[in-house]
Amino acid sequence: MTSSDVVIVGAGPAGLKAAVYLGRAGIDACVVDEYPVAGGRLLGQRYRQRGHWWVGRKVAQELLDSLSACPSVRLLLHTSVVGLSREDDRWQIRLSGADGNIEAKAVIVATGASEVPIPVPNWTLPGVMTVGGAQVMANVHGVRPGQRGLIIGLGALSFAVAQELAWANVELAGIVLPPFGPPFRWLGSVDEQWSRLVHWMHLAPIWMRPLQPALMRPQWCRRIMAAAPRRGLAVAGTRLRPNVRALRIVGDDRVQGVELVPCQGDAEPSGKPWVEPVDFVCLSGGLRPVPDIVKAAGAAVLESPGGLYDVPVSGPLGETTAPGLFVAGNVLGIEGAQVAMAQGQLAALGTVCWLTHSPDRSLEQERAFLAELEEARRKTLILFDPAWPEVQCRAEQAWRSRGESH
Repeated sequence: MTSSDVVIVGAGPAGLKAAVYLGRAGIDACVVDEYPVAGGRLLGQRYRQRGHWWVGRKVAQELLDSLSACPSVRLLLHTSVVGLSREDDRWQIRLSGADGNIEAKAVIVATGASEVPIPVPNWTLPGVMTVGGAQVMANVHGVRPGQRGLIIGLGALSFAVAQELAWANVELAGIVLPPFGPPFRWLGSVDEQWSRLVHWMHLAPIWMRPLQPALMRPQWCRRIMAAAPRRGLAVAGTRLRPNVRALRIVGDDRVQGVELVPCQGDAEPSGKPWVEPVDFVCLSGGLRPVPDIVKAAGAAVLESPGGLYDVPVSGPLGETTAPGLFVAGNVLGIEGAQVAMAQGQLAALGTVCWLTHSPDRSLEQERAFLAELEEARRKTLILFDPAWPEVQCRAEQAWRSRGESH
């Protein structure tokens, strides 16, 4: 068994930023990640922000360059954390493979999020992938997912990846609604899916943006979406087809098309189905935090129906209800990489305060880091799910209520 002052679980934007802070403070830390390359979702992100390119791979490399100047931090990649428990005032981190276990005084969980796929009939055919998988293929490995594809599922990730695939010269037949039925109820009604589009109007053509006030009214939103042409509306380098629903994926030994049908909300199909020829399909059901290891450690988690909005109960520095256990990044709720990095800094500051048993933590630095977090949120281009601010507010209230009760 080896030991370390701090173990960081996850080498994504939050984990790497926390590691840089700890390294510069001279704290002995180990970053564990199941992937062979550090960077997490940073590696696949690329977009234009206020006239400039924001390239996640470049940001990840800058963080790794900073870590190379921190001899007190080591990376342990291609290794999974399979258990976390507290014994004799120390955390015992159980690892996969031959790496054994690590004993640590504190742990920062930055496990990020996982994609929620949509179980469309025949989704096991070769050529079907999550929308994030297509993003990694194109942006990380420089591989085209196929010649012509289709995205099933309306969401922020759908539009972001559609734009990235367009920049990679990958043709898309559009973005369509998922099938209707019990397996898809967690996505909400069609009216609810349509209403979320108002949060992504900044991605639409300029001529569509004046429609935002009308889209905020359910009855007008329904009329506008139902009246859209079947070939769709130009958005994010592809076509949004809000009144077209996927029925099933078509093909024998690989994807050859998707059977589509026109629809008017949640009512029965409003026309005859047809097969749209494509050779790959991206399923986009959104993202969910991965707080499993936090639960396993015994820390309080604010749970939700179906587990899609489960988040740890945590304080402003990422402290949880378990002593010496901190959280940062998308495990706290789905936001952008810049927000995750700001949260990583805060969790690292909280960890240093914990290690030094300092009740009078650096309030000036805390305020500066909290200001960076709010600035990152203000500048974010995409609100992944309009429900997240409310969920995070409830988690913060749960933390404050716990403090008041003590």
